[in-house]
Amino acid sequence: MEEKLKELIDKEFIYQGKKITIKTVKKINASFVVITDKRTFNFYEAEVHKFIQDLEIINPIKPTIKMDQNEKPTEELQVKSQEGVRQVLLDTLAKVKNDKSYIPQANAICNIASQLINIQKLELQMLAQSKK
Repeated sequence: MEEKLKELIDKEFIYQGKKITIKTVKKINASFVVITDKRTFNFYEAEVHKFIQDLEIINPIKPTIKMDQNEKPTEELQVKSQEGVRQVLLDTLAKVKNDKSYIPQANAICNIASQLINIQKLELQMLAQSKK
């Protein structure tokens, strides 16, 4: 669980209606301390999973792919973008499994992800057309 929390460091979320950035995470005996830019949270190990589930990701991906010198999408940026979308969708799936009332928000997330994918496709088509 500590590794999962450490993956959240330096990322922005909405938690309990407030925007937070997780700065560091520490495990002290049987509890976890999560230090954010707003406040410090203390959780027992059994509470950490719910905390992670309650986090809402802010700006998980950037919709524009930057190009390298040869006007091709850089592989590193493509992978980060794909991982961001994939992680959001996997997190959404987990929330839907645990809370059926989350389905409307999950539908909105999926619609946004689809639109971002369509934008990426359009950008690549426009780039291909401009090279002809």
